[in-house]
Amino acid sequence: MNCESIRAYIESYLDGTLTPLEAQIIEEHIKDCPECKGELKELSALRHGLNHLNDDVTAPDDLMEKAMEKIRAEKKRKRRKPIYWVSGSIAAAVCLIIALPLLAGGMGRSSSKAATPMAAPDMYSYSTTESAAAGIANDDDYDIKADYAEDEWVMEEPAPAEEDDKADEETADAGVYGLKIIRTAYIDLNTENYDADMEALKALVAQFGGYITSNQESGSEAYSNAYDYASRWCSLTVRVPVENLDAFTEQAKLVGIVTASGIDETDVTAQYSDTARQLASYQAQYEKVQGFMERAQTVSELMEIESELSRLQRTIEDLQGDINRWDSRINYSTVSITVNEVKRALSNDPTFGERMRISLQNGWDSFCDGAKNFAVNLYGAIPFIAAWLIGLGIAGLIVWLIVRRIRRKKMQ
Repeated sequence: MNCESIRAYIESYLDGTLTPLEAQIIEEHIKDCPECKGELKELSALRHGLNHLNDDVTAPDDLMEKAMEKIRAEKKRKRRKPIYWVSGSIAAAVCLIIALPLLAGGMGRSSSKAATPMAAPDMYSYSTTESAAAGIANDDDYDIKADYAEDEWVMEEPAPAEEDDKADEETADAGVYGLKIIRTAYIDLNTENYDADMEALKALVAQFGGYITSNQESGSEAYSNAYDYASRWCSLTVRVPVENLDAFTEQAKLVGIVTASGIDETDVTAQYSDTARQLASYQAQYEKVQGFMERAQTVSELMEIESELSRLQRTIEDLQGDINRWDSRINYSTVSITVNEVKRALSNDPTFGERMRISLQNGWDSFCDGAKNFAVNLYGAIPFIAAWLIGLGIAGLIVWLIVRRIRRKKMQ
């Protein structure tokens, strides 16, 4: 490294902001260069003198007393009338009364976030001038910025292809990476033996090497027995190995009464191969740029190369994550199973008296449930009612104080 490059980093060396590698390069150069060593000493002495420039400067003895006199005079001159803080208190109380119910209601609600799929990584190609790479070792004035200026990152715009060309490309991808098919299935079942059939389905999932990712149920056995009404429902999301999908679905259909079923297949060979090719390309770029480390001759070149390696590493990690997600969806199929509990229909229609009795019973049960819900909701609203009462009490007290003060002024 020449003296000009070293002098540009001397101040950063004194500040201690250089990396250990950069500091070592500066120190080795200063040992053999008297001019740079002298400039380092001058800068160090100058900084020492500036840091101790005000050591002998003292403030006047009466500075504190004069400052306090000015502060007291300013406070007396800017003293506000009581009506200002009273008005501010009223405004704060009104804001508090309005904000408390809103905040409490927002805390009671549950929010759900919809998962957004990750955007597909952009397709880039990197072209490097071989003559610039070959001249690094022989050119003392090699500039990594100039070299990178000659390199171009170009967005690949896929040219419109004919149907035959597209088919040939997909066939080639399938030959290199194999067919990548995502298989999903759905099964809707009705059952009269809800508990037993749910246990049977869970046993089938374990038998075929799968696992349950989601289990949502509604209703209860007590409600179904009390009202003679099938109220239970369940939605299962299952992941099973793709090679066991057909056997698993056939066995699951035997558990209950099938009302709907199907298997969907999505060919993602093209998307998978594009991601894999991008990953291989960026890995090759990473290895090529890594080879520049040994040829770098200045600190700035090292910093440029490290920055480029970090960017390539982040891109490689993103692409590898996409590959892993594709493999997970391809190797394990997703099966959505819906189970509805049903009751066996009665052979004879109920009589008029039976229908009247059932209607009266249902009405009474609905009235009792409504009364219980009202009592529970009223009990849960106690904090809100208390907050409103406290807020109104504070506002009333403030208004009373204002009126009292006005009356006193009139009497005076």
